[in-house]
Order: sequence, then structure tokens, then C-alpha cells
Amino acid sequence: MELTETGKAILPLAQEMLHQEQKIITELHNQLAQRQNTLVIQAIPTVAQYRAFVIVAEFMQLHPEINLKFNEVDAPPTKQPADIFFTRILEPAETEYDVIVEDQDFWVALVPPKIIR
Repeated sequence: MELTETGKAILPLAQEMLHQEQKIITELHNQLAQRQNTLVIQAIPTVAQYRAFVIVAEFMQLHPEINLKFNEVDAPPTKQPADIFFTRILEPAETEYDVIVEDQDFWVALVPPKIIR
């Protein structure tokens, strides 16, 4: 079996297309892996006054494979998804999040329900 002249003419283009397809698949796998190793943290601007900032820094030293995305926001929770939200509340309140109380003034970490077992 032999390629026609047209087949010979488009063969390099078809090979390049297959090569590009493989690059796209590889990049999609890389993006998915990176997203799975991402920890999204949001916190109020005063986070530096609390121990949470130190805990996050220690965690990052112990787990350099985790891609940390940290956003400072004014009020919890924002419409942007987050794995943890560090905030301060004046009194315990009913919320859709599990609340981990860190201090007497109710410095808390909000996490998705059932994440703590």
C-alpha cells in the first residue's frame, strides 16, 4: 500500500496534528493534577494577628507539593470557592460550614461540612 500524492502532501500536517493532540492531553493532565494538589485559603485582612498565618506557613514548608492559593477578603464566605476560610466571629453562629474555634474571641476556620472526621 502506498500514499497518494495528496496523502504524501498532508502527512506532515496530520503528524503535527497528532503531536499537538498529545501535547493538549498532557497539559490537561498536568492542569488536573495541579488542581487536585491545590489548597485554596481565604482570610480576613487581620489574619496576620492570629496563629493561623504561622500554621499555614509551617504547613507549606512541610508540603511543598501543595499549590497554595491565598486570597485576602473582607467578609466570609465569598462566592469564590475556598477549602478553608479564616475569619473572626463575635459569637458562635449556625453556619453551613464546620467551625473550628481557635481562640476565645472566636477566631475560626470555616471548612466545608464533614471535612473533619
